[in-house]
Amino acid sequence: QPHTSSIPPPPPFAMLARVLLSGRGMRRARTALVASAAAGGRNGTGFPMTPSPSYSALSASSSSSSSSSSSSSSSSTSASVRVWIDLDNAAGVGGTRDVDDALALMLARSLAPTHFRIAGVSTVFGNALMSDVQNATASWMRMLNMTVEPVAGAAEQCDEGAARAAAAMADALEEEAMDILAFGPLTNVAELVRSYPELLHRIRSVVFVGGRRPGHLFRIGTTNNETLCDMNFEKDSEAVRIVLESEVRLVLTGFEVSSKLKIVRGDVDRIVSASLQSSAKMANFIQGEAMAWLEFWQRTWQVDYFNPFDTLAVLYIATRSIPELNLTEIIQCDEDWRAWIRRASCKTDNINMDISSRHEGDARDHGYGAPSKLYFEVGPTSLSQSDSDEPLSTDNRVVFCHNIADPDALHQFLMDHLSRK
Repeated sequence: QPHTSSIPPPPPFAMLARVLLSGRGMRRARTALVASAAAGGRNGTGFPMTPSPSYSALSASSSSSSSSSSSSSSSSTSASVRVWIDLDNAAGVGGTRDVDDALALMLARSLAPTHFRIAGVSTVFGNALMSDVQNATASWMRMLNMTVEPVAGAAEQCDEGAARAAAAMADALEEEAMDILAFGPLTNVAELVRSYPELLHRIRSVVFVGGRRPGHLFRIGTTNNETLCDMNFEKDSEAVRIVLESEVRLVLTGFEVSSKLKIVRGDVDRIVSASLQSSAKMANFIQGEAMAWLEFWQRTWQVDYFNPFDTLAVLYIATRSIPELNLTEIIQCDEDWRAWIRRASCKTDNINMDISSRHEGDARDHGYGAPSKLYFEVGPTSLSQSDSDEPLSTDNRVVFCHNIADPDALHQFLMDHLSRK
């Protein structure tokens, strides 16, 4: 059954860390203590704990790899938006895996430092086992000339790794406000919300790839009966509840809007060609991963594209923070909708297990072979209790993005940055 009970109190070592190391300027030490207590000084996934990266390290690597932007980095910093990226990248794990996390990170990297300041990157379970996600993400970041290591976060719901990722994000928030781009389950972000309530006012927004209108099924193309599940929500529904019920501004860029952006074979060729100018290794990686994913979509749904879902989180922040692009309203969102979590029948949700079986966890959580499951839904007004099979867990305000006013223009912006030399 889906995990719906409250997340248990943090383990004793995490509670001790918070008591002994509370106060400004001590979160790096707290991060180290939490990591040391986990798996004998390691993070529980087989990786040494890495301190929260600072922007200076990331911007230095950006400057060395992009001469066109390095000369203006100092003058543009004040006008750029500061972001933290929390992702479950599986590109590079092996086999046919989705590449949208990798493309979203590549997009954010291309926007730095002129428009984005990347405060840090953390990983979370979801698209693959945590150890694979961490390895693949670290390798991809090196190809992108990002010289810091990602902070290894939660390997499952309620995992101690979430405390480490949350401490790293808190450390960054103490320095300056930022937006959090969440491409995977909200496990790490929920731990941040629960453990550091005094810093929530510094989170400008959490942009989450999840959520749906009631009854909306995630179908690819127009002729397929099989559907996708709301994976990021269903992997940790309790984490979504914690964030939703907090004071944090939650922005949803889920399937409804992200499915309107498409990557075709010519787009992959363009990205590969541009990448080849700087790194044959990067070009070969993109060629192998993206083409395999595109061919999988062609075989499974008979379409000539794939949707780069997670890039919409980056695009939402980028289009609203770069006024000179004149793209402020291109991603259409309703700013004051309601959101809730409820259990409902999933008999019409014909889940494609060729996708769901690629991820760890209980397939019944995604509606496969089960009469009902949890749904994370939104609407312009609150849902009546009579419309739910059991009591609603929450009913809070969110920003819900649902349409792209000019898909061609947004696609052009995406491709211009993914194919930057």
